[in-house]
Amino acid sequence: MKKYLSIILSGLIFLSSFISASAINVHVNNNNVKMDVSPVIVDGRTLVPVAAISNALNSSVSWDESSRTVTITKGDKVISLQLDNKTATVDGQVINLDVPAKSIKGRTMVPVSFIAQAFNEKVEWHASTQTVLINSAAPATLNIPAVQVNPSQTTYKIVRIVDGDTIIIDYNGVEEKVRLIGVDTPESVHPDKTKNNEFGVIASNFSKGYLENKEVSLELDVQERDKYGRILAYVYVGGQMYNKILLQEGMAKVATYPPNVRYVDDFKALEKTAREGNKGLWAYSSDSANISAPTTSIVTPNNSTSSNQYTDESGNGLIKGNISSSGEKIYHMPGMRDYNKTKIDTSKGEKWFKTEQEALDAGFRKAMQ
Repeated sequence: MKKYLSIILSGLIFLSSFISASAINVHVNNNNVKMDVSPVIVDGRTLVPVAAISNALNSSVSWDESSRTVTITKGDKVISLQLDNKTATVDGQVINLDVPAKSIKGRTMVPVSFIAQAFNEKVEWHASTQTVLINSAAPATLNIPAVQVNPSQTTYKIVRIVDGDTIIIDYNGVEEKVRLIGVDTPESVHPDKTKNNEFGVIASNFSKGYLENKEVSLELDVQERDKYGRILAYVYVGGQMYNKILLQEGMAKVATYPPNVRYVDDFKALEKTAREGNKGLWAYSSDSANISAPTTSIVTPNNSTSSNQYTDESGNGLIKGNISSSGEKIYHMPGMRDYNKTKIDTSKGEKWFKTEQEALDAGFRKAMQ
């Protein structure tokens, strides 16, 4: 009886060293690594199937049954690990491991951080989202607090608006491109010009009107940068998150890229409200799930003019100069909240304008929303 109890206790001690990690995600260059056996944490180290991580890192794997050794090769780099052995070799050099490779559920599991770092990859662990991030070409870490939304905190001058969802800021004397997290506006400056369209120009001009010459603060999520080296951020202007403004004004759709999903529920709710209310670009798309391209030619800037002009195909201005019941002159840009319901009566002095400057020169002020 004592013998059986001893065996059971030994088994329990062995199992206690493993922590279930079914919720752990591994991302290599922003791509989620698919695995047929979930990662596990053993003594504080994350183990993953060798085949899955090797494939994600573009390396090859071989297995020697007689020595129970797995070998991973990428270019001139060769890594060898033996099951249950706390030493490994990298290009013939012996390396001590905190946790050895293990056989779990019929799969060879290896310490993911050791493998990635042996291939000179940048590895990060984010406990809040149980995510391992591996980046092949990660720029230097940014010195930006994880949450920075108070306008009294550090702000950055906007240098240029690239398009609706991308800006360039002056970050301590260096121009940095910032991609807004969780939102996607239609294309306007894509290298493949066939992907650019009127919606993209409208969204880009909306961002220019809202952000140009402003200072913004940044809030980061799990990842600091994407695979293109752009800073990934929630952008705040005047204490308001601009990512949300794009969604509530119908200028963008939700674009979710885990693990950067802190506000995804808020974003989805804002998109749903804008879509159901035919706000902004949703008013001109027959696709209830997409605003990538227009299905009508109504209210689109003429691509042959400068980005500051809004004209239809006949050259007529599309900016609405409205006069309120109190006599206040207000102009509405295409895509703004009240643009569609604003009617222009020229007999009352209301006007159509091609540029914002024309409207300002005529004594009109820009609508708040």
